[in-house]
Amino acid sequence: MQNTKIAVTGGIGSGKSTVAELLRSKGLPVFSCDEIYHKLIKQKDYLAAIEARFPNTTKDGKLLKATVQEKEIEDNKDYTVATIDYLADGNDGLTPFINADKRECPDGLTLRGLFLDYVRQQTAAGKKITSKLDGRITVVPASDRK
Repeated sequence: MQNTKIAVTGGIGSGKSTVAELLRSKGLPVFSCDEIYHKLIKQKDYLAAIEARFPNTTKDGKLLKATVQEKEIEDNKDYTVATIDYLADGNDGLTPFINADKRECPDGLTLRGLFLDYVRQQTAAGKKITSKLDGRITVVPASDRK
């Protein structure tokens, strides 16, 4: 695996940062597009191009205008957001969830908890647990690299 490259892809909250940290903790080099993005957004020329393409953002990349069901978000209105525990805990940089006025998570209803319960039930029933890659992780053999 010395010459193997691994690409980790996925949407917000899919665990890319967690996988990157796991690989780093094993002493493997990591090239993170998310980290590069955070560096790029601090550069004026890059930001100017983003502002031209997305006029509803501020100079520091913050969103100026957003909608929910095609209605503008009101600053003084509370909104209920349903999400997975990974994002609710601020992972992948989604820290606004941590600062929410009110957070509720019914006992045992975290994604992690539900998954572990499923594994325990299947194991107790003597059932085999199988999985397959869904295309978000790709292993590229050294012979296929250029």
